Amino acid sequence: MGLEWQLVIFMVAFLLLPAATYWRMAKLVVEPEKEESLTSREFWMFIGSLVLLFSAGLITFTTSLPVLNKIMDGYGSLVGQDMSSWHKASPVDPISHYNRYQIWIALLIGLLTGISHFLIYKGGDWQARKSKFTKHLMISLGITAGLTLLANLWIKTNSVIFIVLLFSALFAIVANLHYLVTFLKLKLKSSASVFSHVGFGLMIIGVLASGINKNFISNNAFAMRGIFPDGDDRLHKNIYLIKGEPLFMGGFLATYVSDTMIGYERTYEIKFDRLAQDNKTIEETFELHPYLTYNAEKTEMVNPNPSTKRYIDKDIFTHITAAPSRHISTEASREEDENLEYQTYSLKLGDTLQVDDMYLSLRRILSEPTHREYLREDGDVVYGTEITVWDSTGLNQSAFPVLAIKDQRYVYSYYDDIKNMGVRLRLTEEGIHRLYPEEQMLSYETYSQKLGDVFYFDDYKFVLSGFDKNPSNSSYIPKDGDIAVAAILDIEGPKGLKATARPIFLIRDNRTFMVKDFLPNQGLTIRFSSIDPNTELLELMVAKTNIDSIEFPVEMARNVPRDDFIVLEAIEFPGINLFWIGTTLMMFGMLLGMVKRWKRDLA
Repeated sequence: MGLEWQLVIFMVAFLLLPAATYWRMAKLVVEPEKEESLTSREFWMFIGSLVLLFSAGLITFTTSLPVLNKIMDGYGSLVGQDMSSWHKASPVDPISHYNRYQIWIALLIGLLTGISHFLIYKGGDWQARKSKFTKHLMISLGITAGLTLLANLWIKTNSVIFIVLLFSALFAIVANLHYLVTFLKLKLKSSASVFSHVGFGLMIIGVLASGINKNFISNNAFAMRGIFPDGDDRLHKNIYLIKGEPLFMGGFLATYVSDTMIGYERTYEIKFDRLAQDNKTIEETFELHPYLTYNAEKTEMVNPNPSTKRYIDKDIFTHITAAPSRHISTEASREEDENLEYQTYSLKLGDTLQVDDMYLSLRRILSEPTHREYLREDGDVVYGTEITVWDSTGLNQSAFPVLAIKDQRYVYSYYDDIKNMGVRLRLTEEGIHRLYPEEQMLSYETYSQKLGDVFYFDDYKFVLSGFDKNPSNSSYIPKDGDIAVAAILDIEGPKGLKATARPIFLIRDNRTFMVKDFLPNQGLTIRFSSIDPNTELLELMVAKTNIDSIEFPVEMARNVPRDDFIVLEAIEFPGINLFWIGTTLMMFGMLLGMVKRWKRDLA
């Protein structure tokens, strides 16, 4: 995405800031005369810090493995040694890898945040405080045990480790609220740590509730058969959506409406209709917009990004798990196209050709074609076609392939598909050379006309209807100092078909030029060769190519994979807002503590 250096700057900044702070404040750190007592807050705060440091180290090491491998390769290139044997592979199942350690760390932190508040700094007079500490601790443990049983009726976990983690999170909440009431007497300004510890407990409960009870609503195993193999886990977690076709899933009708490429992002519009129990009545309608992010060259997808529908008691989280090759990367799209078996057929304008059980007809030639992948630039030589395809059912559908030559040497062929027939059509370079006639092969007739005059060429009626002083033509690239004007010619053919030509007369550097206009469907080439200011006569030149006799080569592939689909994963996370509330409370507690510390230092 071009953000690599931004990430590097962030990493360096967040490394240097604490290092500079430590260097500036190190002299203020007093070395204790003896180790802290086991009954002191300082000791258990130190233990908690070590646990968090261990947690951060594990996460940092695992997520940095690709970077470490690259560093090894860089070192190997310097010393001329292959370092691939030193590479460390990222975890195959990252969730189980992190849970193996982080669950125990979260459990320990929850217990420590509940216990440490009942201790005092320096741990003095422990014998006199021991009974009071035990009393408050037992009250908190008893309340926590009862709440754990009740909470598990909602979370419904049978795992011992998750039940213990739930107990730990509830204990952090209960013990800290107990401390707020009995010791702080509800003095909220002194409750920074209480807010953070309660927030941590809520966050863990939110993780448990949403993680254990998450529900894959993108579930329609019957519809997915044949798309994913039997036994594939994706069969019950993903749905295959074809653009414009609603599909039932987990109490919803999901419809892939459209996708739009803006900047470095391709955004998908997915419509959800929540159905009532009768599976007919729509109770709610909303749209979600997951998107794919591309690299700086827009040639490859680098990351799928989610879109979420938020409720008070849950979130519906969606993201794209698979998309057509042309949405993934230009290389993947090219490889898919190269692996297709194309057959070449020659079609004349208006011809119909039978290929097995299918019929093709070249309806028209397009001199100003449009295509989702083609962006026209000055100097392009381009043409497109409308090719209609139908089978024994008689249903007609049209494809609009385009071919362009850029910078007079680079040839780009933009295919078009007929989705439900599995047909892909593309044009070849030979067709564009057949379409645009060579000048030496043309026989022009010259006409001198005034504005409003009518003249005839072959079976075509021409009317000089006006002028365009800001002309546009694919063969004309304006330059400063140009004097250019186009003659507007309205043309009517023998079958009543109408068209407009705009040949250009150009004066550049005191020299005159003609920029011809070519109407491919009529085979007409028109030039605007001169203008007499005194008589107001224009000299126009017209030539005709027998377009009906030209055979245009068209390549067709059958059994083409569809490219109007996405594979969507949609998950319902109950209780996820407990996570967000907990995270917010943790941040609030930290800020409250910082403000209190600043005020104390300024006093």
